[in-house]
Amino acid sequence: MQKLLSLRSLLGAFIAVAAAAALGMSLADAMSPPQPTPMVKLERVVVQVSRRAEQPLSAPATQPSADRQAC
Repeated sequence: MQKLLSLRSLLGAFIAVAAAAALGMSLADAMSPPQPTPMVKLERVVVQVSRRAEQPLSAPATQPSADRQAC
């Protein structure tokens, strides 16, 4: 009988603490200023592929020319 009474007391205390915590969280949420919603900016990237880009480069096109200096 004594064990049952202590178990009920423990359960009642647990429920009371949980209810107090829920009430406190509710009040804190109601009193806090509204948070701004995060804004996500998306960029649109367009990739254009031409048929000339698909062809392999010729040997003169891969060699550096005199007007372009190598870095």
